[in-house]
Amino acid sequence: MNDMKELSIGNKISMRRKTMGLTQEELASYLGVSKPAVSKWESGQSYPDITLLPVLAAYFNCSVDDLLGYEPQLPKERIRQIYLRFCEEVSPATFPQLHAECGELCKKYYSCWQLLFTMGQWLLNHANLAPPNEAPKIMEEALHLFARVGSAGEDPVLARQAIIMRACCHLGLGQPLETIELLDGMEESPRCPEVVLAQAHQMRGDEEKAQEILQVSLYNCLVELYNIFPNLAYLYVGNPEKLKACVQRANAVSAAFSFGELHPILQISFAYSAATAYAMSGLKEEALTMLEEYAHLILSQKTYPLQLKGDAFFDKLDRYFSSLELGTALPRSEDAILESFKGALEGNPAFVSLTEEPRFQAVCRGLAHLSVSPSPKASPLH
Repeated sequence: MNDMKELSIGNKISMRRKTMGLTQEELASYLGVSKPAVSKWESGQSYPDITLLPVLAAYFNCSVDDLLGYEPQLPKERIRQIYLRFCEEVSPATFPQLHAECGELCKKYYSCWQLLFTMGQWLLNHANLAPPNEAPKIMEEALHLFARVGSAGEDPVLARQAIIMRACCHLGLGQPLETIELLDGMEESPRCPEVVLAQAHQMRGDEEKAQEILQVSLYNCLVELYNIFPNLAYLYVGNPEKLKACVQRANAVSAAFSFGELHPILQISFAYSAATAYAMSGLKEEALTMLEEYAHLILSQKTYPLQLKGDAFFDKLDRYFSSLELGTALPRSEDAILESFKGALEGNPAFVSLTEEPRFQAVCRGLAHLSVSPSPKASPLH
C-alpha cells in the first residue's frame, strides 16, 4: 500500500553506524553479537532481538521509534493527501479495497488522533457506497474511531468535534436517544470569544488580523445557519406560513452574502430541502421554483469548482482555509457530489405529485445532461 511503510531498522543502523565511523565488527563487539548478525540486520535479512533495541537506541542517541523508522503520528498535510486520494478513488467497485486500506492505516496509526478522525469522516461520508446492507457496519466502525478520538485524544477541540460526529453516526444508525444523550451533555462554548480576540488585536494595532478573525467567525456563523435552515424547514411541513417565512429568510441571508458562491454545496442542499418541504406541504408552485433554483445553481458555471472560497467581502479567509484538515476541498469528490445531484430527484417520494409538471420535467432534462467533469455543462432549462 502507498501509505504503509515497512520498518527500516536495517537502514537506520547502517546509516548511524557509518555516521559514527564504526565498522560492523566494532558495533557487534559492543553489543555482544557476531559481525554476521549486524550484517544481516543492515541487509534486512533479520532484525535485532527486541532486548537490544533500547541498547542500540541509547548507543546511537535516538529513540526506539527513530531506530525502527516508525512514525506514530502523520503530519496534517499527509493526512489531507490520504483523504483526498481516498475521495478521488472511491466508487462502489473500489470501496472494499479502500475500506481495507483504511483499516490498515488506522491500525498502524492508532494513536494519531487526527488520522482516526479523518478516516472516520471518510467512512461516514461514503458508507452509502459499501456493498448492500453493510452501511450500518461501516457507520459503526466510524463511531468506534470517533469514540477513541473523544476518549483518548489529547486535543480538546478535536475531541469535541468527535462527539458531534459520534452523534451523526448514531443518527444515521437510527439511534436518536444516543444522539440526544451525547449532545445534551456537551458543555456550551464561550459566547463569541472571537469578538474579544479581535478587539485585542485591534488594540495592538493589528487591524488586518482583527478583520481576519471576525471574517472567519462571520463565515462560520453563515455555515451554521445553512445547516439549521433545512432542518427547520422540514419541521414546518404542514405549516405553510412558517415554511415560507423560513425559506424567505434563508434566501435573504444568502442574497445579502452571496452565499451560493461562497459555499455552493450548502446553498444547493438548502434549495433541495426547501423544494422537498414545499412539495410535502402541497405547495407545488413554490416547490417547482426551488427546484429550478436547485438546477440553476448546479448548472451555473459560477458554482464550479466545488470548493470553499472567499470573495471581495470575505477576502481574508485564505489562512483559515489552509488550516482546515482538507483545505478548500469538500468531504466528497466533485464527481461523487455531481452524481448525487443528478439522481436526487428520482427517488424522492415528495416529488411524485410534480412528475407531470412541465417545469419539473425541464429540471430533470437539464440535470440529465449534466456532465461529470471539472467544468460541468448541461442543456439550459426550457
